[in-house]
Amino acid sequence: MKRMSRMEGEKPTLMVIPMIDIIFFLLVFFMISTIYTIPQQSLSIMLPKTKTQQSAELRPVLIDFEKSGQLMIDDGYVTKEQLISSVKAKIGENKNQNFLIRADKDLSYGKVVELMDDMKVAGAVSISIATVNK
Repeated sequence: MKRMSRMEGEKPTLMVIPMIDIIFFLLVFFMISTIYTIPQQSLSIMLPKTKTQQSAELRPVLIDFEKSGQLMIDDGYVTKEQLISSVKAKIGENKNQNFLIRADKDLSYGKVVELMDDMKVAGAVSISIATVNK
């Protein structure tokens, strides 16, 4: 009988905070898992092939111009002559190729304008300069 009396005195408690943690964990788990299943539910379409293919998005060619005057294109240092020949090659592939110059802010303005002029002589039409918002 003593055993029964001890059980009657204690009421079971419901721990709410661990249950909320578990619910949020399950919510996040299912949200993330559904993100990865969306592309798998798309239609399987085989696109026709053509002789002339155009890219849906034309990415600019990045040209880095360091304060020291060194030029970098396609993750490799080049001379100005190599850069101009590379620009001509890119334009040969696509006349509408975009170029983005990322010049150091301490580089003289004249050097950047000279580079842009050389690129225009090589045939580049769309040249932009990268900036950062204040």
